[in-house]
Amino acid sequence: INQLPLTGAGDNGSFTTIDEPGRAAQFTLLRSVHGGYFDVMGIPLTAGRRLMATDTPTAPRVVLVNQLLADVRFAGQALDQRIVFPFAGPEPFTIVGVVGNERFDEADRPLQPVVYFADSQSPSGAQSLV
Repeated sequence: INQLPLTGAGDNGSFTTIDEPGRAAQFTLLRSVHGGYFDVMGIPLTAGRRLMATDTPTAPRVVLVNQLLADVRFAGQALDQRIVFPFAGPEPFTIVGVVGNERFDEADRPLQPVVYFADSQSPSGAQSLV
């Protein structure tokens, strides 16, 4: 992962949803992870699929979101939603999975929405091993 949990550090940004033109952008934390990250950290997959070896730079762009984001932005129906980030160009990312929530800030702070990019598609300059 590019930013370890409970460090309070990391990138953030906003996305818009392709199928909801005119809807306000959604602010979220942004993380780049290897597909095995969730197993190592004990974070359950709650819908869809995990990141896979086939999620390469030439494959369609995919992301996972945490349960909080799925509930807040998509009323629990996040799978197959197509989202666009201003910093990533016009090609959308498809939400292929929803994972349990984890804390990136201190334990007494509220949970935040998180989008997880496949590091094989969106590599980060620095990664931490867990």
